[in-house]
Amino acid sequence: MNSQEWDEELRCQGREGELEEAAMVSWAIWRARNDFVWQQKSWTAANVVTSVRMLLDQFKDAQKRKGLSLSSLFDGGHLVEHWSALSSGKIKVNVDGALFEHEGRFGWGCVARDCHGNVVEAFNRGHLGRVQP
Repeated sequence: MNSQEWDEELRCQGREGELEEAAMVSWAIWRARNDFVWQQKSWTAANVVTSVRMLLDQFKDAQKRKGLSLSSLFDGGHLVEHWSALSSGKIKVNVDGALFEHEGRFGWGCVARDCHGNVVEAFNRGHLGRVQP
């Protein structure tokens, strides 16, 4: 039986959950292979399976929450914390950075917004070089 026939048999038997998990395991094996080839990082079979189950559970949960916050601050339909507008005259600044160790570069960015959500200033910078996280 080839993979297409196996896929069809699982669908006909209503075993989509097994099909989803098989697809995710295939993807995770591919990802683990790339990590090994490109970053010399190895995965155990147990780590691959654990990762698959966690990601699949998160994906299924996200599908149930379409249109709702995916934040852990939104628990069981009860909003634990919520966004509120800034006071007049205030500015909110968000900053993020990333390290691309394998490529020998790093970068960061910043965006500042006023109390109406308008961008006041934004920038990003990228540099060659290595830094420690």
